[in-house]
Amino acid sequence: MDLPIRTRLKRWRKAIGVSQASLGKAADATGSAICQIERGAAQPSVALLQALVVKGLGQRMSDFYDDAALEAAERAALRRARKAS
Repeated sequence: MDLPIRTRLKRWRKAIGVSQASLGKAADATGSAICQIERGAAQPSVALLQALVVKGLGQRMSDFYDDAALEAAERAALRRARKAS
């Protein structure tokens, strides 16, 4: 899949289970900035994207761009949600 950064960021964030505000805080950005990135209204700088991925999501940059890693994280999130209900 050739996903845009905004889509990839949103899917990873949801799979990890963090809010836009929490993700932004971890990367020294605002929740509003994350919202704008996820909507496609803004593009993150390379430095901000790296901070979001590494500090906010706890992932390596290579995993952020790896479709199999993203799908595995989403499957794990589904399993956690099923266990919780």
